[in-house]
Amino acid sequence: MDKRRYMDGLYRELYPVLLRWAERSVPGQGEDFVQEAFCIAWTKRVELFESANPAGWVVKTLKNILRNHRRQQGRRVRLVGGEAVEWVEDPWDAYSELVLRSDCCAVLSPEERRLFDRALLQGESCPAIAVDLGIPLGACQKRLQRLTAKLRTAL
Repeated sequence: MDKRRYMDGLYRELYPVLLRWAERSVPGQGEDFVQEAFCIAWTKRVELFESANPAGWVVKTLKNILRNHRRQQGRRVRLVGGEAVEWVEDPWDAYSELVLRSDCCAVLSPEERRLFDRALLQGESCPAIAVDLGIPLGACQKRLQRLTAKLRTAL
């Protein structure tokens, strides 16, 4: 396997999703953090290629980079004497690795994939999705609950 070609393909596949996630977490700086994740992946390519899920490895690396950044920001705020910023974990974090695991996403129907994308990747609210689909809010919430259970089972 040509490692450079493989990394190029991985980059092309993951970059848009990772950039959207990083930009939501750190607006205006997402590209820098995604680039850093891929630089780490290249420098640690032996570990990356030995991983059972290289895409998940890159996602986890980006997740760690973003968490470190949040910790540093919190320290800076405390050092300056301001109030500590309380960070609320992005709901996408819990599902980030699932998104990139095609074997898991393969268990979803096209309708479930659209719901997954809207609710968990794009961050649309359940009430907005329910109105758009013309269904009650409870029905939308139940569909999301079943969808996440299905993905957990697939893991």
